[in-house]
Amino acid sequence: MSSIATPPPAPAESDTIARLATGALGGPRGRYAVSPLSRASRLLLAGFLCLGASLAVLLGFLQKSYCLRYGWGAPQVYFKACYSDLPAYAGTIPPSGGLPYASGSALSEPLGTGVALRLLAAFVPSDGFARQQGMFVAWAIAAAVLLVLTTVVTLATCRAHPAWAAHVALSPIIVTAALVSVDLVGVALTSVALWLWSSRRPTAAGVVLGLAITTRTYPVLVLVVLGVLALRAGVMRRWARTAGVAIITTVLLLGVVAVFLPGVLTPYLAWLGASAQLGSPWYLATLAAKPVPLGVLTLAAMIGWVLAVGVGALVALAAPARPRIGEVAIVVVVLVLVTGKSLPPQSSLWLIPLVALAGLPWRDHLVWATTEICYFVAVWLYLGGLDDVTAALPASWYGVFLVLRVGGLLWLAAAATRQAMTRAPHSALDAALGREDDDAAGPMHARRDAVVVRYER
Repeated sequence: MSSIATPPPAPAESDTIARLATGALGGPRGRYAVSPLSRASRLLLAGFLCLGASLAVLLGFLQKSYCLRYGWGAPQVYFKACYSDLPAYAGTIPPSGGLPYASGSALSEPLGTGVALRLLAAFVPSDGFARQQGMFVAWAIAAAVLLVLTTVVTLATCRAHPAWAAHVALSPIIVTAALVSVDLVGVALTSVALWLWSSRRPTAAGVVLGLAITTRTYPVLVLVVLGVLALRAGVMRRWARTAGVAIITTVLLLGVVAVFLPGVLTPYLAWLGASAQLGSPWYLATLAAKPVPLGVLTLAAMIGWVLAVGVGALVALAAPARPRIGEVAIVVVVLVLVTGKSLPPQSSLWLIPLVALAGLPWRDHLVWATTEICYFVAVWLYLGGLDDVTAALPASWYGVFLVLRVGGLLWLAAAATRQAMTRAPHSALDAALGREDDDAAGPMHARRDAVVVRYER
């Protein structure tokens, strides 16, 4: 009986770094500790992680404080590594009026992002340097709120392992990338949608996922991953409802706005005509003065999407136990990123909640984060050198750090794949009841969980 009743190890027991870090909080969970965590313990953990998330954004704010005081002019904006898109948006979005998608001055950001920026612009000074400062400060406050929201809903999604939400709140990448652009809007919406899905609310999940798709395109990949896992879990009808609602929400929003403001489609049309940008492996050819032809580049990026979905489906369907959504989504999103036309520092924010949902060891998270931070420093030194060659990072060295970052992303994808392909069901009883520790089919009913807990004891 005991051979099929052995519970899985706690994260702090199986993760060396997590085990060391928990020393400050009393050490790893003991043998007779209550599992799952009590309501009071969850609230305490949530409060601790929300505080950590707020401090991470604060550190990012301090890291970029030079530009807040002296402006975002080149080359110091690069040498001080305090670049942010928000001051540039201050000049694009007028103090009052509608959405910034009028013909001739359309914002090069998707609709959801434009709405978020419109809201921020309503609370800042009307012009000048004070407006740039106001946009940056307003976004810093909004980013802290969005990161706390993402942390809380990730904790709620990871019901069996709430401590995994620490990957969101305490990631070093938050410090460097959270205030560069407004990607946290899409990250938060996607995380909320996954929580709603895991809570068996497919219609609400579809609405929020549709909103997320209007801010960034990667939630489309998350929706596809949900579909593959739903196929394996036998809940395709529920996924079809979520997907249908998400598509309808996206099409209605973009379609209605496009009738009055055609500029809302500018970001998508601009992608078709864009050449290889900073961060993309394709940019290495540009550094070598042999840029990839536009048609070839666009085709390769599209093939990257197809390849990513194919590899993700293979992992999802071939794994011995049903994978966690984070494991498959990391593989798919990473492959799209490394084959895309651009790979800016802030795009790595997309992966942070997925790392939490995958329950990857902190070792893999920190290896990846180290490459991200190294690249973060290198890209600004390279760009600063375009204005001041005496302090430039040579293009060859920038290429080295670009490859290093791509290697970190592939390391993360490999870690997620390895974990998915080597994990077996916790026990024969778990397998019989379908409790394979993932969010593809949502949590088991509380009553059945209670029966299992009593049986295992």
